[in-house]
Amino acid sequence: MSRTRNNEAGELQGVILAAVIVILALGVLALVLDGLDSQLLAFVTPIILKEWQVDRVAFAPALAAALIGMSFGSGLGGMLGDRFGRRPVLIASTICFGIGTIAISLTNDIITLTAWRLVSGLAFGAATPNAFALAAEWMPHRARARAIGIMAVAVPLGGMIGAGASLFLLPNYGWRGTFVICGVVTIALAVVVVLAAWKPQWWASARPRELAGTGAPAPPAARMETPALAPGARPVGANSFAAAVRRAAP
Repeated sequence: MSRTRNNEAGELQGVILAAVIVILALGVLALVLDGLDSQLLAFVTPIILKEWQVDRVAFAPALAAALIGMSFGSGLGGMLGDRFGRRPVLIASTICFGIGTIAISLTNDIITLTAWRLVSGLAFGAATPNAFALAAEWMPHRARARAIGIMAVAVPLGGMIGAGASLFLLPNYGWRGTFVICGVVTIALAVVVVLAAWKPQWWASARPRELAGTGAPAPPAARMETPALAPGARPVGANSFAAAVRRAAP
């Protein structure tokens, strides 16, 4: 019995480590892509102005649309994250602004470009609060500040990567090809993250209360009792697994 419990505890430790790594990688990657795609239009603006024969004043709404979308998207993304979960909303947001980036390559007028930038801005804004919420909820106490610090530099890092990539992409593929390539890379990496993160045994162990709601038998790690809390106290976090991670770390 003792050996079985030790094996289950070891399995849970592995689940915790893998989940923490995946959650951090998911948040950082989403924010890097967010920074890359959100800054991309600024890098190609002079080329579009020359091609479309428009002045900077007329082009201003297209540049401002993403910022407006991000303002509303942050609040909307937070509400959706509370309702459907941080991880699926973060992944969906990343895929959405990847699609928006590709769609911009097909535009031929400022109005259409502005509309797609607004949609992309909503996705940009929705990704940010969910990425930081995941780090705050899942990281152990001793690693939380460091993880949030890493994620804080992910957006400007994405802008720097976009600037460097534009130096190569623009001369060879034009601004439309640059948007297509960056959008495809965004979606592809999001799919890779989905395949890496969607491990049923991780999230089944992570959310035993969800299993209880379905009537399905909980896996061994989910059946393990977490350390007892003081009377009247309750774990803080999105789910009991996140709370258990924090209680297990100093």
